[in-house]
Formats: sequence, C-alpha cells, structure tokens
Amino acid sequence: MFTVKFIDWNGTVLKVDEVEPNSAAVAPTDPTREGYTFTGWDKDFSNVTEDLVVTAQYEINHYEVKFVDWDGSTLKSENVDYGNSATAPADPTRAGYIFIGWDKDFSSVTANMIVTALYEPESEPFVPTLDINIDGDFSDWSMIPQSAVATAAADASSAYASLYLMKWAMDVNNIFFYIEYSADADDISKINILLNSDNNPTTGYNTGLWLNAAADFMYEKAPDKYSSAVPYNFSSDDQTAWAWTSTGISGTIVACSPVDLTSGHRAIEGKIIKENLPAEVASTIRVGVYSTNATWKNTGCLPQYTAAGASSMLEINLYTSTPTNLIQTGEGNTRIDCTKLIRNGQLFILRDGKTYTVQGQEVR
Repeated sequence: MFTVKFIDWNGTVLKVDEVEPNSAAVAPTDPTREGYTFTGWDKDFSNVTEDLVVTAQYEINHYEVKFVDWDGSTLKSENVDYGNSATAPADPTRAGYIFIGWDKDFSSVTANMIVTALYEPESEPFVPTLDINIDGDFSDWSMIPQSAVATAAADASSAYASLYLMKWAMDVNNIFFYIEYSADADDISKINILLNSDNNPTTGYNTGLWLNAAADFMYEKAPDKYSSAVPYNFSSDDQTAWAWTSTGISGTIVACSPVDLTSGHRAIEGKIIKENLPAEVASTIRVGVYSTNATWKNTGCLPQYTAAGASSMLEINLYTSTPTNLIQTGEGNTRIDCTKLIRNGQLFILRDGKTYTVQGQEVR
C-alpha cells in the first residue's frame, strides 16, 4: 500500500489516501483559496507506484478596475492581480469644480471595480462688504482692513495744492471715498471725480492730469452738493475731446456734508453705488480727483500732478478676503468660516458680506 497525501498551497493536509500499487488515488473536493482559482494538482496520481505528496495548484485572479468621470465616461481601465493596487489616471478636470479624489479605495483590489471621480464646486471668493457708514464720522476708515484702502496724498511738490488726501475702497456693492481738501472757499468751488470703471486704457477721456486716464464717468459738484450729483458719461471716440454727456441718473452717489477737521482742513466721504451706474464696474478700477475754483482754474489734483509731470490714476481693487478663522459658537457645536476683525478690543467677524459682533464666544 502506498500513501497519497493531498495538501493545499500552504501545506495544510486536505486528505490522505491509502492506495493499492498501480491504482489511482481519489482526490478530495477541489479546494478554494481567496483571490485565486484552483487549476489542478501538481502530480499525476492515476497509477500510484510510491508514496506521494500532491499539492493543489492555483492561478491568481485578475480584476478589471475602471476609472470613470462624473458623467460616466471612462478615464482608464486596467487589469489588476488580486491584492495589488490599481494605478489611477491623471487627475481629471471639470469646469467649475475641483477634483478631490476617488470614491473607492483601490490600494488592494479584490473584485472588479468601478471607481468614480469626485468633485466639489469651486468656492467663490469670500467678498465681505466694507463697514463704512456715510455719516461724517471718518473713524470707519481706520477700522476696515487697510489692505482694502487705496490712498493718494499731496506733498510740497504738488503743482495743485488744495486737495490734501483721498482714500478709496471698493466692495461688491459700493465704491467708497474720503476726500480731504482746503477749507478756503476761494480754492474749492467744485470737486471732480473721474472714474475709469472698466480699467480699459483705450476707452474714456484722457485728461492731461494723469497718464492714460481713460475716464468713463465724471462727477462734477460742489462738496456740499455731492449727494445730488449725477454721473456724466464720456461719449466720444476721441479720447482727448471734452465730450461729457449727463446720464440724468440720480441716486448713484451718496455723500455726507463737509466736515471741518481739527487740522483746519475740510473733508467729505461718500459712496458710489455700483448697481446704479449705467455700466458694469470691473474688479479693478482707476480714479482721479481734481478741484477747481470759481473761475474753473485747477486748484487740486490727486494723485498729484507734480513738477515732474503727470502720474497715473489711483488703482482700486475689489476687496476679497479668504476666510482665515473659525468661530466656535453657542454650545461649541457650530463652527463657521469667517474673517476676524478686532476694533477697539471688540471682536467682530465678517461673514456672508455682513459684519457681526461676537460676545462671549471662543475664537480658534
């Protein structure tokens, strides 16, 4: 009698058969192995003439891994051995979305798989509104983020000295301004604001006061009458022609009454309401301000016109801010993205274009 031992791939005994010489052994039921397919035995046992150890043979399974995009289109397909990792295609793209990964783990493949690309919508820039009240209390200007403020000031080299300082800022709704000027009525009859609203140097009026001004709109009013000003629109292909036409549109600008400063200067602040202008306002604009006296003589210019000649108009950019802080609120179970401001020791947050006070809440 001969002994025929059937063993699995790992040495486990599946069956032992005692066989007469020149007789056939009887194999056990086909064994199984995860991730593999049984293909037979490594020896012939149909005519046994000695003791035998017969080992089960297997072939590793292969699985198809298909990578598909959000719309079901195939990005890549490959066959992967059991337990091995698939190789992803290059990160796909989708207009208006950001690719964030795949919906399944494919580092150890054990079955046919369809792996789908995942996306999230591109986030819009967080655009807070600037908290400037048009009330003649100019302290608001020091409380907003100073990165939002564009400033131009005159100095001793200015050829026109009756405008001293201007500040501008723009949010999604308004274009804010602060203008400081001479309190001498003989110096200031009108203050003129020239606005390049589309930031296009090839359209608009080119005054000699600034380089490539290309102003699209102009406000021309006495400082105490600015809230009743209507914009003039430049209406010529000749950029050097004085071709201004009143739009007749009221309500595009709001301004405070002039305020006398302790310095002896005078100032106004105001805002141009973007949606009321008869044209789209770009995210970058340019502005220049000049003043005239009662005889239409230029008395002030910002950015200043120096002895060396004209400078460029002041550039103003739409204020955008990426949320930089998380505020933990209530019982500690709500966290919100926000921009944090500290004003005179009080914590404020900017969120969804609005300013909120924060009291007794933890900042992280």
